[in-house]
Parts: sequence; C-alpha cells; structure tokens
Amino acid sequence: MMNCIIFAVLLAAIGGCYVWLGVKKNERASRIRATQIEIANLNRQIAAATQHLEKKLDRTALEERVAKAGLDLKPIPIGPRGGRLVKLPEPVIPSEALSPGNRNLATALHP
Repeated sequence: MMNCIIFAVLLAAIGGCYVWLGVKKNERASRIRATQIEIANLNRQIAAATQHLEKKLDRTALEERVAKAGLDLKPIPIGPRGGRLVKLPEPVIPSEALSPGNRNLATALHP
C-alpha cells in the first residue's frame, strides 16, 4: 500500500514537472517570436529610412532643388588632387578662456 502511494506521488511530481517545463517552453517560444517580429519591424524601418535618405541625397534631385531655390552654389572638386578637407581650429569663447597663470585643467573644468 505504501509503495502505491509513493509511486503515485512520484508520478504526479514527474507529471507536474513536464507541465511546468511545457509552460516555460511556450513562454520562451512566444518571447523569441516577439523578438523576431520586432527585429523584422526594425529592419523594415531601417530599409525605409535608407530608401528615404537615398532619395534625399540623390545628386540629380539635389541639383534640381538647388536650381529651384536659386542658390549660387559651386561644386567642390573631389579627387586625389582636386580638394582636401582642412580642420579649422576650435573657436575660443572669451568667458571660458584660461588666464595665462591658470593652466590647470581641473581648475578650468571645476573652478
């Protein structure tokens, strides 16, 4: 009689574990599906934004917009010998300029 009760309790515990694992498996599968759907939506948004930017940056469309606006823009020569970018120095704001005697960075950041 005792063996039957122990067997029934063990069988119920194993069944409960299978049910619990099944629920966890379904929850995880639904989270994975939701994440995949979210990734697909983000990829669609990225593709739409890329297409929109490509339309905005299309050379012929930009030239038409410049001509329509009447801007007097000159093309910048691009190439190995045509043009080059030059980094300009940072502007100095008079209120933030350091005095000649005070060149400590910590003092300049936190007076």
